[in-house]
Amino acid sequence: MGDVCLARTLAGSGLPRLVAVKRLRRDHAASEEVVERFRHEARIAVSIDCENVAKVFDVGVAGPDHYIVMEYILGWALGDVVRAFRSAGRPVPIDVATRLIDGALSGLH
Repeated sequence: MGDVCLARTLAGSGLPRLVAVKRLRRDHAASEEVVERFRHEARIAVSIDCENVAKVFDVGVAGPDHYIVMEYILGWALGDVVRAFRSAGRPVPIDVATRLIDGALSGLH
């Protein structure tokens, strides 16, 4: 329902840093139901304070665009990790899977 882009903060807001900006796709913005789901996601994301979940810095609307600005964390996406193991013909090792699940559950807690 959204696109995620890498961006850099402006120098006037402190030291420039990389952030991830999730923007609701404009073709979805016409649906009030989809806009409300995006807002709900933003409310939940703002309320989470866990080292395993990217921090949210800003939520808002700029013109027709609804957005969420989040901490950018350098690393691999979970889907990419799983695909890498699959393409190598190997299952995800138990210790790796356990660590990933533990981190996800800590974030949900």
